[in-house]
Amino acid sequence: MFLYRLKILILRILGYEKPLRVALLKYLFIKYRQFRPHYETILLESALQAKKLGYENITVLELGVAGGNGIIALEKYKKNIEKLTKIKIKIVGFDTGKGLPKIDNKFDLPFYWKTGQFKHNKGELGSQIDSKIIYGDVNDTMEEFIKTNPENIATIFFDLDLYTSTKNFLNHFSKLEKYLAPRVYCYFDEIHLPEHWINEHNGELLAIK
Repeated sequence: MFLYRLKILILRILGYEKPLRVALLKYLFIKYRQFRPHYETILLESALQAKKLGYENITVLELGVAGGNGIIALEKYKKNIEKLTKIKIKIVGFDTGKGLPKIDNKFDLPFYWKTGQFKHNKGELGSQIDSKIIYGDVNDTMEEFIKTNPENIATIFFDLDLYTSTKNFLNHFSKLEKYLAPRVYCYFDEIHLPEHWINEHNGELLAIK
């Protein structure tokens, strides 16, 4: 059985439409859910930029916490980055707490994403992290977040999956203007997927457009 699985893995790597390094990273990401080198490098670049600007701290947002692997990885990465750069990093998560919201817009790909998908246990996740998670629909929680007076938002990790949720947050973006660093790194999770149905006519790319 092991040899058969190894054979299938090799065949999948050889047949992967992108470079082999991408296939390897994809495998590691699937195997180790908190393996997120892109999170680490973006977080590092944000801190280095903050250092050049003379900041002492930055705020990093993760939109769509899901099972918590992303925010746990960020907390792990930030420890070394804070030591290296002497920049204090505050991480804030946004999530419904109930999984994906009701999906009734064709641009949200209801045949692919499902209402309630990616729900997590708040208490269990809360015991594993130090970061604050703001629960609720992004349309309703922006004011709550602004009341915390966030400093120097330097990075935003978008993992809301849906066109509607992504667009809702972007529609509120101007409210954050005075809290933003001069350049904000924005990472969008669903714009380079090989699935042919995710493209510029739906999801994150359409929301950006």
